[in-house]
Amino acid sequence: ALALTAMAFWITATSVGSDMLYVGLGAWWLAELVAYARGGEGWRLWTSAALGALAMLTRWVGFTLGIAGALWLGLRLLRRREWRELWRPFAYGMLVVGPTMVLQLFNPIGSGEAALRSSPGQALALETLHDIARTVAADLGLWPVPGFGPALALFVLRWLALGVLACMVVRSFLPGRKERDAGLLALVLPGGAYVAVYVAVVAYTRSIQYVPDISTRYVNPVYPVVFAALGVCAVKLLSWARRRGRAVAIPLITLALVFAAVPQWTGMPLAARTMRAGVGLSAARWREGEGFELVRRLAPEAVISPTAAYVYVLTGVPSRPPGAGWDAKDIAQACAEPPLRDLDVLILVADPDSAWVHDTVDVEGLLNPVRFEVLLHTPGELVVRPRR
Repeated sequence: ALALTAMAFWITATSVGSDMLYVGLGAWWLAELVAYARGGEGWRLWTSAALGALAMLTRWVGFTLGIAGALWLGLRLLRRREWRELWRPFAYGMLVVGPTMVLQLFNPIGSGEAALRSSPGQALALETLHDIARTVAADLGLWPVPGFGPALALFVLRWLALGVLACMVVRSFLPGRKERDAGLLALVLPGGAYVAVYVAVVAYTRSIQYVPDISTRYVNPVYPVVFAALGVCAVKLLSWARRRGRAVAIPLITLALVFAAVPQWTGMPLAARTMRAGVGLSAARWREGEGFELVRRLAPEAVISPTAAYVYVLTGVPSRPPGAGWDAKDIAQACAEPPLRDLDVLILVADPDSAWVHDTVDVEGLLNPVRFEVLLHTPGELVVRPRR
């Protein structure tokens, strides 16, 4: 369902990274939480917390699962006046974030992955919300408006299908329908809490530090919630239509198929270009870059890089961000102190001439011959070695 609904989501899935593992664990987390909300046994609640903990180990943003779950659970207990059970939201949140926090205590080399950049923010929260909405609309084939012809007709039908499904969500909250639509409410309430928390975290983060333009990678963690809600609405809608005969059912089934087909129709050119160029670790600029080849040849004991995970996967050399920020003085200081002091260390920066790198990394400072020996400097890569 995810692949059929958003071509850009499928493209993200083809890159070698932890994104799709996080999305899969997040979807499982949601399923367990919804099962508990529908009257399931208590073990489902704690299973969802354990899945949230695993998700956070794959991406730091997984802490939003803990916040959302604890927030939803706390409000649920308050509404039911179950005061003695208010320890549960706290325990739930700690179970989600605890394993990652403990891991960092025993993993100083990996510390700092949560905030690789220490540069000023470049967007207000409202701008980020606009960018998120625009990205989601583009992924779902709802924007931009195509030219005249079949594409425009499909575009209009897709908006019509989305409007019908949205009406199903609104109807679930009308008085007297809570029992009948309990399943949809059980999904929308905890899922909505997660979407709200995740979007708020992304908006806040982008307002205080540099984050590249909002792309599918930044919004795909919320797609399981969105698609699950749309799927439940579609099932309810088709069930309702079937009871009213073919004259109603056939047009609605057509709308549902259009909803899934439009992104495929409009996304194939993008998919073809992306597959030729490669995505993430499969991209030629990562696999065939001079800097990565230099790291393989020199085989240092450690590499400092903004793309530490990529360096490690492609070269096998232990890699990390500096931890103290991307100022050249801080990097030099980190290399002069344990645990890096006694190691042969290289610093690798991909795309050193790009705007986002200059806003994040002190490239000019890394080119200072007093502190660093420049081994490679091209528009695509910068490799230096700290002078000892």
